Amino acid sequence: MKTPEKRYECPLCRSCPTEEEWNEYNRIAIITFDSDPLPEGLEGGQFDCPSCEQYVSGEDLLEF
Repeated sequence: MKTPEKRYECPLCRSCPTEEEWNEYNRIAIITFDSDPLPEGLEGGQFDCPSCEQYVSGEDLLEF
């Protein structure tokens, strides 16, 4: 049975992109700054929301 994709809700726009969408959208920053992707980046990570393009702290994301 296939495991459902993890989703993370942006606290600003309330959209819920998948883990893959968050990591792909932030790929350049993850590579450039050697940042942790999701889910490791939930503690102390910094991401741009793929939907609203606003800066969000990993600690503010809600996992579904």
